[in-house]
Amino acid sequence: MLYTKLFVQELWAAIASGNQIKARKLLEDGVVHIDHQYTAHLQQTALHAAVQKGSLECVATLIEHGASLTIPDQFGRTALQLVADSLHSPVLNCLVAAVSSTMQSLQDKLDAERLRYTAVTRELAQTQKALLQERQLVAEKNIELKRLLSLYDEFRSRFASDTAILRADHRTVLTTTFIFLCTWMQLMLRV
Repeated sequence: MLYTKLFVQELWAAIASGNQIKARKLLEDGVVHIDHQYTAHLQQTALHAAVQKGSLECVATLIEHGASLTIPDQFGRTALQLVADSLHSPVLNCLVAAVSSTMQSLQDKLDAERLRYTAVTRELAQTQKALLQERQLVAEKNIELKRLLSLYDEFRSRFASDTAILRADHRTVLTTTFIFLCTWMQLMLRV
């Protein structure tokens, strides 16, 4: 943490002296968090300090590296509110441009999300329609299957009935044949 505090102090010193090159190097090296709130300076960020200094180059560098425009200091003031109070018009223009850019970026993202939502909604409607058609086909197949099962049951019961009749008829034929043979043999033995 001490190591980070030293770099935070270096960043603040670079901004206080208007040394945009040193501030850029510290940010690009990644040795300090760009939105770190420095406790020794009313919980302000480096952007607050650059705005108060009126250093357009430092403000532009911090915004370019992603400094947040919405972090308040200990009194609830954002960097934009500080510049409005100090009337640094070039810095104010830079911050307003950053806010406009952020708003446009958010609007672009919103428009893209609306398009994606519309496409997903259409795809969902098509999928729902296809599912309803599939459900109808399944219902029709179920009706056909029930009809076929009913026919199968009817065939099976008729077949069982016909088989019983055939067995009975077969026994009758065998019995009749046996009786005929016995009678014939008796006749042949008498002769």
